[in-house]
Amino acid sequence: MPTLINLRNKRITTIARCPRCGSGEEESFHVFRKCPTSIEVWQNINMGWVTIFSDQNIRTWLTWVLAKGSTEQSLIFCCALWVIWNSRNQLVHERKYFSRRNLAQKIESYIVELEGVGKERHTWRTDRLQKHPEEEPEVTILFDAAFEANRSRSASGVILRNRRREMRVLKTTLHSNVSSPFLADAIACLQAVKLGFSLGLRSVTIRGDSKTVIKKCQSTERDKSIIGAIISDIKSYSLLFHEVSF
Repeated sequence: MPTLINLRNKRITTIARCPRCGSGEEESFHVFRKCPTSIEVWQNINMGWVTIFSDQNIRTWLTWVLAKGSTEQSLIFCCALWVIWNSRNQLVHERKYFSRRNLAQKIESYIVELEGVGKERHTWRTDRLQKHPEEEPEVTILFDAAFEANRSRSASGVILRNRRREMRVLKTTLHSNVSSPFLADAIACLQAVKLGFSLGLRSVTIRGDSKTVIKKCQSTERDKSIIGAIISDIKSYSLLFHEVSF
């Protein structure tokens, strides 16, 4: 995960202070558990019990929460992790600030949307077949990835939104034998393209935070880098759409 501590260790930055609170160095456990902003968010969504865990290991904490919580609480927990990290990225890269109340409201909104995701996934293709091509909704698929270097694995997250930016599909996948964060991003992008194809979409926009992967997908030249094979697969799937943009 590209926290400021990890980026500092890779000599990409010299700053490691949490951009939210400024009171601690930004590592994974601080982002999601120790930062005052995150603590208040957990309390606002009635998940304050996740903050009583004292072990400083992020993996142990995640395992403990998912083992202790109910299915509904686990869903809320995962959505909250997504919102907290996404808002952190927006603060760092776009200077956009969201209050703790705003973050809690975003999480609650996602949960409400997810209640209809199951039905949407089963009816999406049927609904499309009943429409003419010109009536097909504008669709954007967003992808993101988390990379764990010490275990050589990653997790990809993919969200499908319609033209009103309503979430219609949320998919997460774990991947093993992943050697770098760039490969993790490329795999996540491939998952996004595969999702669009599996839903029978004719036109789609693929978006992600990885400018490197996006530029390689836009290029007409053969990619010879470590992620070249994945980029080739992405381009092959792209040919199956009437229109696709990155």
